[in-house]
Amino acid sequence: MTDSPRGSRPLSVPEEPIAFFGAVTAATTHDLNNVISIIDQTAGLLEDLVFAAENGSSIEIEQLSRVSESIQRQTRRGIATIKRLNRFAHTTDEPTLEFELNETLENLLVLVQRLADRREVDLKVTPRHEPIKLTASPFLIQHAIFAVYASLLRVSEAGTELSVSVSGGAAAAVVTFDLGSASGASPDLTVAQSLAESVGMRLETESGVDTLTVTLYIENGP
Repeated sequence: MTDSPRGSRPLSVPEEPIAFFGAVTAATTHDLNNVISIIDQTAGLLEDLVFAAENGSSIEIEQLSRVSESIQRQTRRGIATIKRLNRFAHTTDEPTLEFELNETLENLLVLVQRLADRREVDLKVTPRHEPIKLTASPFLIQHAIFAVYASLLRVSEAGTELSVSVSGGAAAAVVTFDLGSASGASPDLTVAQSLAESVGMRLETESGVDTLTVTLYIENGP
């Protein structure tokens, strides 16, 4: 079973909502820590340039421009990540909310992208061209989606492609996971199945030659 890549912690499939929230927050804050580290290193380079200038050395404008661009780029990256995490956190505001599935799914998978990157899995997300408005618990639906995502990553080989697509319409939405070149081990979808059933979703699996498809059917609320 391809669970934990060398040098990383095993990927768990959180059953409790608080554990799911923690898993997303941990992945996101790790990315933010990387952003801050890069800014700190770049600021150190800027400090070295200032020190050199104060001691009579010339500084090329291109050097300063590169440093400035690096700080601005990482700042934008950090701001975007914080906004995404904030959007995710607000999905817990009410037990039932009207939300757009494409945006919610894309936001979640961007936040947890590093879990796929860590396993060298190529994650591809294909939203539906038209918006899909649902009235349900966006947090609990994301929890079930994440459980499928994590379960599939646990059996993914390096170089595998994991495609996630959205289809359906006003009455019901469909989220499909297609895993190519699976390791041969069957994912344990027990937690994902339980979470899906708890919010009225249906989970189905279909195995092909070197492929595995997991489909979540989400019926719209009143």
